[in-house]
Amino acid sequence: MVVEQILLKQFRHFSHALFSFSHNSNLIVGQNGSGKTSVLESIYYLAYSKSFRSNVNRHIIAYHQEHFQVDAKIQYNLHPMTLHTVYSNHKSLNTLLLNQDKNVKQSEIAKMLPVVFIDTSTHREFASSPSNRRDFLNWCCFYTDADYHSNLSKYKRALQQRNHLLKQKNGQSSSLLSTWTEPLIFYAKKIHTSREIMIEQLNDHMSKIWPYFFSGPCALIDYQQGWKKGIEYADCLAQSLHQDNLYGYTQVGPHRADLNCLTHQKHPLFQSLSQGQQKLFAYIMKFIQLHLITKLNQQRGILLIDDLPAELDAANQTKIIEFIKTIDCQKFLTALDPSHFRSAYTDHAIFVDQISPNSDPYNPCKIHASPIL
Repeated sequence: MVVEQILLKQFRHFSHALFSFSHNSNLIVGQNGSGKTSVLESIYYLAYSKSFRSNVNRHIIAYHQEHFQVDAKIQYNLHPMTLHTVYSNHKSLNTLLLNQDKNVKQSEIAKMLPVVFIDTSTHREFASSPSNRRDFLNWCCFYTDADYHSNLSKYKRALQQRNHLLKQKNGQSSSLLSTWTEPLIFYAKKIHTSREIMIEQLNDHMSKIWPYFFSGPCALIDYQQGWKKGIEYADCLAQSLHQDNLYGYTQVGPHRADLNCLTHQKHPLFQSLSQGQQKLFAYIMKFIQLHLITKLNQQRGILLIDDLPAELDAANQTKIIEFIKTIDCQKFLTALDPSHFRSAYTDHAIFVDQISPNSDPYNPCKIHASPIL
């Protein structure tokens, strides 16, 4: 998968700007507020129809505008394709087209655009939130198990309906509970099986990548399934039914799963590593995602790294840049100053400071990039 061009209209501070990219590596340079992170954000939005900076898409719309547009030329399995997306304050105007086909689903686009994003807060998000760790695991399963997205969607629907009945707290809703408990159990087992297989894959890739960044024994990823180990999920649901009714929601299941990142001695990893080491570990986890795409899905991923030089010493920057070379994916890196990279990068960088935020919509700025890594 390759993103060849992106056209932005009313996206953040870009009125109208066209970017052309290398199939391999792209260094995007600019001062704070120049829009370099917004370029990464637009690629991320194409894949997932959301931002990594805000939970509210309307915040992406340029000031005093009603909508934004992101168009792209992509190459998928050597076939050229076009993507057209519009997000508007008026939902009826929202648009998603793939080669002019309006029947495409966002999940299909996501399958084509496996995007991995890293910034200076990635390690904190991963360390602090079980939901972020579940998202990481779901991402890995989504791209490597063809049925996972469907199974997870059906599980979530059954969970939502079951929780709705639990909140009703009446006899009629109790009699209907089994209607949704049975599919909940059925899809929970499928999700659990996929996740267990993925944990083995994650630890296998961890053992191969770990030595590039750390000396000493490799870390471990332990899976907490969301209910008591050694007990069938159906039995756990039955045991927790009284409390489920009391609290009005399902307390056990894959939606409560978590990942424990542990040292080889099975101590909590994030309590054992320094801030700098935690950042390196976060990079390892993201690099594992890209390896899964290449090895299991036979596809090139897209790597977005925002402000790589920030909060990393020169030695660790070098480790990351050197390792990135070994990953077969399209890379997008941002920086305040290209001098943080080798001098050869300067000649091939995209300088977003050259773009006027009020470009003539009939004569958009064109910024081109060529290989840098």
